[in-house]
Amino acid sequence: MLRPIAIGTLMLTMVASPLALAADHEEDLAALMDEFAVALARIDVTADEPGATFAALAFGGALQAQSVNLPEVFRKLLTAAGVRHVILIMQVDPKLPTGSRPFAMDAVCVIPFDKAEAAETFAKLPGLPTASSGRRVATRGRYCLVGGTGLVDSALAGNHPPRPGVSAALAAAGDAPLAIVIAPTADQRHVLSSLLPTLPAEHGGDILRDWSQQAEWTVIAFVPEKSFKLIMRTKSPQSAIALAGSLDGFLSGTVGKIRAINGRPVQLGAVLAATEQRVENDEIVLNVDLAKLPPGENIFRQVTDSALMAVNRQQATNHFKQIGILMHNHYDVHKKFPDTAIRDANGKPLLSWRVQLLPFVGQRALYNEFHLDEPWDSEHNRKLIERMPDVYRLTTGLLPGKTCIQLPVGAATAWRDGRGLTYREFTDGTSKTILAVETDDEHAVIWTQPADLAFDPADPTAGLGNHFGEGFLALSADGAVHFLPRGADTETLRQLFTPNGEEVVEWPGQ
Repeated sequence: MLRPIAIGTLMLTMVASPLALAADHEEDLAALMDEFAVALARIDVTADEPGATFAALAFGGALQAQSVNLPEVFRKLLTAAGVRHVILIMQVDPKLPTGSRPFAMDAVCVIPFDKAEAAETFAKLPGLPTASSGRRVATRGRYCLVGGTGLVDSALAGNHPPRPGVSAALAAAGDAPLAIVIAPTADQRHVLSSLLPTLPAEHGGDILRDWSQQAEWTVIAFVPEKSFKLIMRTKSPQSAIALAGSLDGFLSGTVGKIRAINGRPVQLGAVLAATEQRVENDEIVLNVDLAKLPPGENIFRQVTDSALMAVNRQQATNHFKQIGILMHNHYDVHKKFPDTAIRDANGKPLLSWRVQLLPFVGQRALYNEFHLDEPWDSEHNRKLIERMPDVYRLTTGLLPGKTCIQLPVGAATAWRDGRGLTYREFTDGTSKTILAVETDDEHAVIWTQPADLAFDPADPTAGLGNHFGEGFLALSADGAVHFLPRGADTETLRQLFTPNGEEVVEWPGQ
């Protein structure tokens, strides 16, 4: 059976092909940027890099259809429709930051077509988000917008502050597979100017102050493995000369002293040696020849890989959050968490807890197709393995039907005898007890199989994680999701797996 997104691919290809293919006219994009939009990124989805990487950014969490690799399927869908570029309009959360909640970012994905009919056809494809999911698909002329409901509504509202220079900046980026444009509004410049006096020079205060006063727009044009170009359009040739001096001082001073990023050692001296800076009339052009960088010292590749890992971790975190909601929905109905398995009359495990939760994830029909009195690998139940719900998927590198979302089982866990506990049995507190974990690929299991990770108190991290950095994701019994570093204290980790060890414990790294 064809999945909805596959059907959509065929449908859009047939409809869009007779129309003109997607064009690259972005002059009216500024009309979609409200006062909270801080930048936009133009991504060439036909390029292997960064198209494949940023397909995950644009589409990884936005779709509802089930597929082994949604971003890649969606990328092929766009390419088949003649779409070359998509645009991410990056928004800052209008809520003020606090000590526990820093500034948050989100994005609206804008897909340009040549004609409004093609955009409307695309927006009607099965498998795209609905308002009930908190995300929305809408059209405005030849643009199709995908993103959070509030963000899309705001983009469509009109009467946005002017963004002079967006079209010129995108043109200056040329054919680069990735172009990032920053063209602040007058109000944004005012806010930035008010905040920057408190930022020390060693943290970029001087260069940012000069930039906010002198630069009209800035564009970054990135060609993987070849070049990284930064272009700043200033108010005048004199402004360009002054800003270039500040930029040169920032690069040779602050940037040149950086020895590590996100805990990883870097050698920025090699990057600066491959950097050329020049002033052309009212523009500053800074170009890094990536081919000149020694192997392993391409910081731009490191940043891209880190960004993609962060996006993938966030998507995996969302899946764990959904699992937590499903378990609590089960609790609301049955007054306890689910058992680790569906068993026969003699107590023999037949099917996993993941099957038991299907009715709570909107998969009642699939649940009813299982023969609950037969084992997971019976002739009938084996046929349902390939229909694993997307919520149980963390990575795309496993065989179809395998999952790394498991319960830690054993005498020192919340699943000591395979029975789901009640709230009162978590004497350590539901917020201090691990319910589910991210395992490594070696310990992945078939999602219908009544098998989970055997917890080893002597080695609490055995078989766990490492998909999204040096650590693993864990779901606590209160529904919260945590990323635990692999180097965390062994005793602390052991205590977090026990529901009633009577320890006073805090989550490491938080």
